[in-house]
Parts: sequence; structure tokens; C-alpha cells
Amino acid sequence: MITRKFKGNPLLEARCPSVFTQFVYTALLLSGCATTPTGTIQTDVIPTLHGRQVQITRVSLPLSAPGHGNVQAAAESVWATEPSPLGRHKNIRVDTTTYQVTELSRPWTAGVADLLVDGNSLWLSDGMTKLTGRGELYRIDPATNQTLAVIKDAGSPFANGDGMIWAYNLRTSVVSGIDPSDNQVHTQLVTTGSSGAADFAFGAGDIWQYVRSDGVNSVRRIDPDSRETVAEISVALHHTTDRLRFVAGAVWILGELAQARNRFLPVAVRIDAESNLVAETIPLERSLTVCAVHANPMTPVLWDGGLWISTFCSNIHRVPGVLLKIDLQTNKINDEIILSTLKGHPGGQPALAAEADSVWGFDGRSAIKFYF
Repeated sequence: MITRKFKGNPLLEARCPSVFTQFVYTALLLSGCATTPTGTIQTDVIPTLHGRQVQITRVSLPLSAPGHGNVQAAAESVWATEPSPLGRHKNIRVDTTTYQVTELSRPWTAGVADLLVDGNSLWLSDGMTKLTGRGELYRIDPATNQTLAVIKDAGSPFANGDGMIWAYNLRTSVVSGIDPSDNQVHTQLVTTGSSGAADFAFGAGDIWQYVRSDGVNSVRRIDPDSRETVAEISVALHHTTDRLRFVAGAVWILGELAQARNRFLPVAVRIDAESNLVAETIPLERSLTVCAVHANPMTPVLWDGGLWISTFCSNIHRVPGVLLKIDLQTNKINDEIILSTLKGHPGGQPALAAEADSVWGFDGRSAIKFYF
């Protein structure tokens, strides 16, 4: 074990397993600077189920509740929202080089905000639901923590593409396209169905929406210019657990298939953007083996030449699940990381975000870096 104290920016010297580094968090507030309690950095090296070694570094965060939240990685930083149900929400930034943690203040106090990182800007919603929140979208400079713009009635950001920030207003069911060059809404379209704000993606020039219904659920493809539905793809999922993702020319949606005797098989559904057809339904069987009952797959990200999926064991909250890698050429699982092997893991499954050489997770208490 190696322990060091830092008074300035922390630097992690992790050259062996079980390295603990102690440092002081710096909270960057609009009113000035303040410090939060001392946290730790822990690094483990564990084998994947396919024989590779993965280095896992966990940076503990000054948060009050475990959970999944949302996480984005860009510009040598990882941003995350605290998913606390108590209304005391925080926005956290972790420097991916120094592991310094800063807390970004926010101009509201209620609701679980969604976030999106685009270039050097951070886009934050006000945590609206159908009953609360104003639907305002805040553009924040993460270097200064200053609000650059406020877009009214935009809702939660879910994607950036074609030079626009795309956001969904849960109350009005309107998707807005905001141009970052002038912070104005240039495109609006009304969607239908009972989807929440987390069920959208943008790719191949179009908006993709997951639509739940009493019969067969579907993924709807919408042309934002004509505002017309150009395709509706049936998806036979019992339920879904996270937003759509557009990765490598395909739309991915995660959920469970109903099996016999109240058994549910977690799956990843791949929809080809050229044909508008379900190209593959990939069973995530290892997740079910680890979790025993319900295994909720989450947040697919492209990393290390494949699609990585985080799976949360919903039957026992404090049992970590597994990270799975899907080969995009064969649509087969070709690597797996079981998180229960981590020493001292507090439980909770990380949402994922990828950067150039690693993938980061956020489980509500820690920012977690995975690196081969």
C-alpha cells in the first residue's frame, strides 16, 4: 500500500495493484472555492474472463447516495450527475489525468439533471419531470463554471449531431434542435408515445425514438428536416433500461426478453441504419448468471474495438454485475469483466462513457476508470 497526501493538484502514481492515494477535493462554486472531505483513489488489476489484465482505478466522490446517474467523457475530463433521490444533487467533474475532483454549482435545487458534453461546453437540464422543473437547458463553461446561455422549454439533452444539440421536453413531447453557434432553437418536432427523455438517439442524420405501447414496442426513425417518420421498427422487448445509442452505423437498445416461468433474458438489440431492420438480438447470458434474477443492461459505449455494456443486478442492490464486450463484426460476446472481484466495491453498477484510451464508469459514489 502506498499513501500520499496532496495539498494542490493530485497526481496518481499507480504502478502496482491496491494503490491508495489521499487528496483533498476542491469544490468550484460561483461564490468562490471551498473544500469537501478527503477522498481516496484505489487501483486494482484484475483478469477479464478472456485472459486479459484490466487496470481499474476508482476515485471516490463526495456524494450522498449510490446509483447510476449519467456520465460523459470529453476534453480530458469526466462529468457526472449525482442521482440522489433526496433533491441534493451535484454535478461532478474529474480530471482524467490528475484525478482532481471539482463540483460544479447549479442554479436549481430539485430534480435529477441530465447532462451532455459537446466540445468545451457542458449542457445541463433542470431535472424536469412531467410535474416539476421548468424545462430549461443550461450551457455552462466548465473551465469557469459560468452559465453561457439558458434555453427555455428545451428539456433534457440526449445527443449532439449535425452541428446541433438535441433535447427532449418531457412535458410537451417536443424535440428541439439547438444551434451552439447562437444558442437558439432552429428545429422543433412533436413526438408521440409514452417514451421518457432517456429513449432517444441521433445518428445517420435522423432522430431515433423508442416508443412503448400496449402491444409491440418499436423504434421510430424521424427526419428532423421534414419532421416525418421514415421508419418504424418493431422491437419485442419486455422493457428497456436506458437510452438508445447510435454506435458504428447502428442503433442499440438494451432490455429484457420475457422467457418462461417469469424469467427474463437481458439482451442487446442492434438495428441497422441502412436497412431499418433488426440485425441481431444478442443475449447477455453472463449478466443473468452473475445477477441470478433481473440483470438490467445499461449505457453501451464504443471502446477497445467493441461495444461495452454495463449490467446492473437489480435483485440485490449492492451486488455488482458485469461489463460485457460485443464484437461488432460477429455480434458475439468476446470479453467480460465481473465487478464483484473488486476489493471493497460498494455496490451499484456504473454508467459508462468512453474516451480515447479508456472507459469511465460512475456508480453514484465513485468515478471508475477501466484501462487495458
